[in-house]
Amino acid sequence: MTNDIKSILITEEQIDEITTKLAAEITEDYKNSEKLVLVCILKGSLMFTTELMKKIPLRNLEVEFMKVSSYGSGTKTSGQINIMLDLYRNDMPDIDIIVIEDIIDSGRTLSHLKKYLELKGANSVKTCTLLDK
Repeated sequence: MTNDIKSILITEEQIDEITTKLAAEITEDYKNSEKLVLVCILKGSLMFTTELMKKIPLRNLEVEFMKVSSYGSGTKTSGQINIMLDLYRNDMPDIDIIVIEDIIDSGRTLSHLKKYLELKGANSVKTCTLLDK
Protein backbone atom coordinates (compact mmCIF):
# COMPACT_ATOMS: atom_id res chain seq x y z
CA MET A 1 0.00 0.00 0.00
CA THR A 2 2.82 2.45 0.77
CA ASN A 3 3.92 2.19 -2.86
CA ASP A 4 0.49 3.50 -3.87
CA ILE A 5 0.93 6.75 -1.92
CA LYS A 6 2.56 9.53 -3.94
CA SER A 7 2.66 12.10 -1.14
CA ILE A 8 1.28 12.75 2.31
CA LEU A 9 -0.94 15.82 2.41
CA ILE A 10 -1.32 16.00 6.18
CA THR A 11 0.81 14.19 8.73
CA GLU A 12 -0.32 12.30 11.81
CA GLU A 13 1.27 15.00 13.94
CA GLN A 14 -0.69 17.72 12.11
CA ILE A 15 -3.93 15.79 12.60
CA ASP A 16 -3.12 15.48 16.30
CA GLU A 17 -2.51 19.25 16.54
CA ILE A 18 -5.74 20.03 14.69
CA THR A 19 -7.87 17.67 16.78
CA THR A 20 -6.34 19.01 20.01
CA LYS A 21 -7.14 22.60 18.99
CA LEU A 22 -10.67 21.75 17.84
CA ALA A 23 -11.37 19.73 20.99
CA ALA A 24 -10.28 22.66 23.18
CA GLU A 25 -12.58 25.03 21.27
CA ILE A 26 -15.51 22.60 21.49
CA THR A 27 -14.90 22.04 25.21
CA GLU A 28 -14.94 25.77 25.87
CA ASP A 29 -17.95 26.48 23.65
CA TYR A 30 -20.08 23.66 25.09
CA LYS A 31 -19.01 23.55 28.75
CA ASN A 32 -22.50 24.70 29.80
CA SER A 33 -24.45 22.57 27.34
CA GLU A 34 -26.99 20.16 28.83
CA LYS A 35 -26.10 17.52 26.24
CA LEU A 36 -23.62 17.64 23.38
CA VAL A 37 -23.96 15.06 20.63
CA LEU A 38 -21.23 14.54 18.04
CA VAL A 39 -22.86 13.16 14.91
CA CYS A 40 -20.26 11.16 13.01
CA ILE A 41 -20.93 10.88 9.29
CA LEU A 42 -20.06 7.31 8.36
CA LYS A 43 -17.77 5.94 7.17
CA GLY A 44 -15.16 8.54 6.32
CA SER A 45 -15.42 10.54 9.53
CA LEU A 46 -15.08 7.67 11.98
CA MET A 47 -11.36 8.03 12.72
CA PHE A 48 -11.52 11.84 12.89
CA THR A 49 -14.51 11.66 15.25
CA THR A 50 -12.73 9.09 17.43
CA GLU A 51 -9.59 11.21 17.76
CA LEU A 52 -11.63 14.34 18.43
CA MET A 53 -13.95 12.88 21.06
CA LYS A 54 -11.04 11.38 23.02
CA LYS A 55 -9.84 14.94 23.62
CA ILE A 56 -13.17 16.46 24.75
CA PRO A 57 -13.44 16.01 28.53
CA LEU A 58 -17.15 16.88 28.83
CA ARG A 59 -19.41 14.61 30.92
CA ASN A 60 -22.41 15.45 28.77
CA LEU A 61 -20.81 14.21 25.53
CA GLU A 62 -22.42 11.52 23.38
CA VAL A 63 -21.72 10.25 19.90
CA GLU A 64 -24.26 9.21 17.27
CA PHE A 65 -23.88 8.03 13.71
CA MET A 66 -25.50 8.92 10.40
CA LYS A 67 -24.76 7.64 6.95
CA VAL A 68 -25.56 9.94 4.06
CA SER A 69 -24.66 10.05 0.42
CA SER A 70 -24.79 12.62 -2.32
CA TYR A 71 -22.72 10.69 -4.82
CA GLY A 72 -24.96 7.77 -5.79
CA SER A 73 -22.82 5.35 -7.76
CA GLY A 74 -20.51 8.01 -9.22
CA THR A 75 -17.64 10.11 -7.97
CA LYS A 76 -19.30 13.49 -8.54
CA THR A 77 -22.06 14.75 -6.29
CA SER A 78 -25.54 14.26 -7.68
CA GLY A 79 -26.99 17.08 -5.60
CA GLN A 80 -29.51 14.60 -4.13
CA ILE A 81 -28.90 13.85 -0.44
CA ASN A 82 -29.84 10.33 0.68
CA ILE A 83 -29.99 9.51 4.40
CA MET A 84 -29.16 5.82 4.63
CA LEU A 85 -28.77 5.69 8.44
CA ASP A 86 -30.61 8.21 10.59
CA LEU A 87 -30.39 9.12 14.26
CA TYR A 88 -32.64 7.14 16.55
CA ARG A 89 -33.78 10.34 18.28
CA ASN A 90 -36.88 12.15 17.09
CA ASP A 91 -37.21 14.65 19.92
CA MET A 92 -34.11 16.78 20.45
CA PRO A 93 -34.80 19.74 22.72
CA ASP A 94 -31.84 20.72 24.91
CA ILE A 95 -29.45 18.83 22.63
CA ASP A 96 -26.57 20.63 20.96
CA ILE A 97 -25.28 18.83 17.88
CA ILE A 98 -21.96 19.01 16.09
CA VAL A 99 -21.95 17.19 12.77
CA ILE A 100 -18.47 15.74 12.23
CA GLU A 101 -17.25 15.36 8.66
CA ASP A 102 -13.78 14.47 7.48
CA ILE A 103 -13.75 16.39 4.19
CA ILE A 104 -16.10 19.03 2.82
CA ASP A 105 -16.56 18.88 -0.93
CA SER A 106 -19.41 21.12 -2.06
CA GLY A 107 -20.90 21.67 1.41
CA ARG A 108 -24.38 20.67 0.20
CA THR A 109 -24.57 17.55 2.36
CA LEU A 110 -23.65 19.42 5.54
CA SER A 111 -26.05 22.23 4.71
CA HIS A 112 -28.86 19.72 4.17
CA LEU A 113 -28.04 17.86 7.40
CA LYS A 114 -27.92 21.09 9.40
CA LYS A 115 -31.43 22.05 8.24
CA TYR A 116 -32.68 18.49 8.76
CA LEU A 117 -31.41 18.33 12.36
CA GLU A 118 -32.72 21.81 13.15
CA LEU A 119 -36.17 20.69 11.94
CA LYS A 120 -35.93 17.73 14.34
CA GLY A 121 -35.72 20.28 17.15
CA ALA A 122 -32.05 20.39 18.13
CA ASN A 123 -31.09 23.30 20.37
CA SER A 124 -28.18 24.09 18.04
CA VAL A 125 -26.47 22.46 15.08
CA LYS A 126 -22.88 23.24 14.08
CA THR A 127 -20.38 21.46 11.87
CA CYS A 128 -16.78 20.47 12.37
CA THR A 129 -14.57 19.26 9.54
CA LEU A 130 -10.96 18.23 9.23
CA LEU A 131 -10.37 19.30 5.62
CA ASP A 132 -12.00 21.49 2.97
CA LYS A 133 -11.58 20.06 -0.51
